[in-house]
Amino acid sequence: MKKLLAILLAAATVAVTTAMTVFAEGESTPAISSITFVKDDDVDINGGILTPGKEYRFRLQYTAAGSEVSKEDTSVTGPTDFTDDQLTGNKFLIESKMGRSSMESFKIAKSSGKYYLIAKPKNGYPTKQTDVEYKVRLVDTKNGDILHEKTLAFKVGYPTVSDDDLFSASVEEPIFISNDAPVITEDQFDEINSYTSGKAASFTNGDWTINVRVGGLKDRNLYSTSSGIPEIETKFEDNQFKFISFPANPKFDYTAKVSVDVSQEADSFDDNFVVYRYNDGVLTRMDSKYDSDTSEVTFSTKEMGRFVITDVALGNSADIEDNVDGDTNNGDNNNNNNNNSNNGNNNGATDSNPETGAGVSTGIAAAAAIASLLVGAAAMKRR
Repeated sequence: MKKLLAILLAAATVAVTTAMTVFAEGESTPAISSITFVKDDDVDINGGILTPGKEYRFRLQYTAAGSEVSKEDTSVTGPTDFTDDQLTGNKFLIESKMGRSSMESFKIAKSSGKYYLIAKPKNGYPTKQTDVEYKVRLVDTKNGDILHEKTLAFKVGYPTVSDDDLFSASVEEPIFISNDAPVITEDQFDEINSYTSGKAASFTNGDWTINVRVGGLKDRNLYSTSSGIPEIETKFEDNQFKFISFPANPKFDYTAKVSVDVSQEADSFDDNFVVYRYNDGVLTRMDSKYDSDTSEVTFSTKEMGRFVITDVALGNSADIEDNVDGDTNNGDNNNNNNNNSNNGNNNGATDSNPETGAGVSTGIAAAAAIASLLVGAAAMKRR
């Protein structure tokens, strides 16, 4: 029994010593006066607009106390990338303050030796921008002290077309729509309607043109893509295709005339073009015309969506097994716990935020458990 007690006492001593050593290492971390997040593709996490469905990586940098850049001391280089040294004995905590339901993920993770704030809004094509706010804290795992904290406020959504772009062209010229700013607001539609005296206005991205009256329209998102639809291309592998999709499915109060430039496809299609609307796994043929002089296919509709242009008719209505969650966001908007520690799933990053406190807690817990066993064993021996 004495031999067993000696072994347990030795194990307890090692566990406590190890835990205290980890805490001691954290005490040597230099004070941090500021934390910065490097822009990703010219997008600033503080005050910027994040596009739904796109992942952003903002590299973390810090400035040590007393090492701020000054004109007098040119030897100081300014902010430095975070390394494991700055996170020894410390960890990041992230708290959502506003707009959590619009985000798919928001975390800090390590990739290729550097630390990044990785932010990804949920996919979708809204017309309104959502305000989002997070608080990022660097915390001492030993005593819970906040070493530094920063509030990050940004928006999720799509920018609106600038007024300069809307009204720089003459009444006869189409208004250019870019995916970088595809939203037109109700007020802008009113201005356009006044500008055209209630007649139809034209919008284009260079590949398609929409001619429609816009009086009384609310906000609309005219984001578009020419990406293929895999299940259609697979089922009709002998056909030639051109795809035009408007994921937000914008609707108009008046019938719109849609023109699609097919000059690049004329030869391979042998000047034969058939148009279908693709909705809920069903292809429905639409009335359309092809003008060989302008190399344009035209059709009419009140609702934009996914359109398929092909060279050989597929039948009046063709069922397609839709295995792809294509252009609309079907994700839920459940608001998760607002107090999020950053020790969760890495979601694609090379390394997750390293364990900067869990090991210490585990060591102390193990030591306490062993000590408890020792007390129990000693009591039993006395009996």
